[in-house]
Amino acid sequence: SKMIGYSATKAEVKYDVEEVQEGYQATVTLLPLGGQVIAGYPSQRKQEAEMSAADVTIQWLQKECPTAFRNSPSAPRGTRVSAPRVVPPPKGRTSQKRPYSEIDACTVVTAIPPKNKKVVRTTSSASIQVPEGLDFCLQWRESRLEPCLVEEIQDPASIEYYFGQVCLVCQAVVSVKGWAAHAHGKKHRERLMMQPVKLRMEVERPLPSPPFNLLGAEHFLSHGSWNLQDDEGQFPAILTLGEMDFSFSLAVARLRPPDTPLVATSFLAEHDPNEPEVYPSDDGERAAYKRVSLPGMKGALQKNINELKQLGSQVLHSVDATDLQGTLRTQGIEGGFHIVVFPFPRYSLSRAPNPCNSRLLREFFASAMNGVVLEGGLIQLVMLSSQYEDWDVNGMANDVGMKLTSRVQLPPNFYQPREMSGKPWAPSGAELLTFEAG
Repeated sequence: SKMIGYSATKAEVKYDVEEVQEGYQATVTLLPLGGQVIAGYPSQRKQEAEMSAADVTIQWLQKECPTAFRNSPSAPRGTRVSAPRVVPPPKGRTSQKRPYSEIDACTVVTAIPPKNKKVVRTTSSASIQVPEGLDFCLQWRESRLEPCLVEEIQDPASIEYYFGQVCLVCQAVVSVKGWAAHAHGKKHRERLMMQPVKLRMEVERPLPSPPFNLLGAEHFLSHGSWNLQDDEGQFPAILTLGEMDFSFSLAVARLRPPDTPLVATSFLAEHDPNEPEVYPSDDGERAAYKRVSLPGMKGALQKNINELKQLGSQVLHSVDATDLQGTLRTQGIEGGFHIVVFPFPRYSLSRAPNPCNSRLLREFFASAMNGVVLEGGLIQLVMLSSQYEDWDVNGMANDVGMKLTSRVQLPPNFYQPREMSGKPWAPSGAELLTFEAG
């Protein structure tokens, strides 16, 4: 509304979905902005493709009109100007077929597309440039690649140039599904020939796909190892991270006798009843959503915390999984843990490809390995199956010396997952990933 002077109507925000080789790709046409067209990432489902296009549109609007996303000087203290709202995609839209193209990720068009002609994208195929503020992507390039002669490049499309949802050559955000299209694109090859680089000898690049088959939910507890005793009859010391309503920690604690060592933590601060509890209603609000303290979640938070304490568990807040030395040790927690578990890690509620999610995992692994997990101990993640390749979990774990040892389905009723807003959700296709030091 700040860009055009009024609130756009549904008729002025047009969604189109086309079939591509990777599934479906959606575009958003903003008629009030001269027919600006923004494309999302290809997805297997039409609804996911439309959500991706909406999320990318919000990111573009944030870049073009940043003041619309900042706190207004005239607004009362503590209030926030909400992000411009992109009208959600209509239901039941039929798709339009088109031949497969190399465009496999979000791109932005700068003019009205000619009628009955394909949209001409302006960024390199299958990618968007790394946004400002993600300097760590350049650091990844410098630590993993080294200059070489052109004749030393064996395969310009090698997965060696991909890490954490980023093309290290182009410094562009690329989905793993779009890597082949991006890496075979003209701009990628031109950049690589202009500044030839290759993987450093000491660096390993595993394939993004998981090296183990997924086991059924009947193996969940045995692979979790939370209630397994050692030769002396002792239960493992467990640290849980990133809790919302602490239902995961409570489910684990109930598997063990009272007063067995378990430290349950949240990234958010202790519940503040003065902080409003708001559920984001669309992808734009999801991308910009922030909280400081834990929401009350209709009493579930305090109820679970009370039972955890009755079982002898410790409960802590404001613990950053990427800085356990600075946020866990400083709260009086000494010694190590046999198992460290991080259920559903996520940098933000945004569903678009984001290298920050990959960095979060890498920094968590590194932090846990820094004296928090005991020698021979386990590091575990609970994630959606699709996120393993999407977030390059293999690459992140391998980079800090961790190796995946098992994958097992998450039972549907083991605990209640929640978004950062406190909103409950039911994950479909989630799994427990267990890692050991390689």
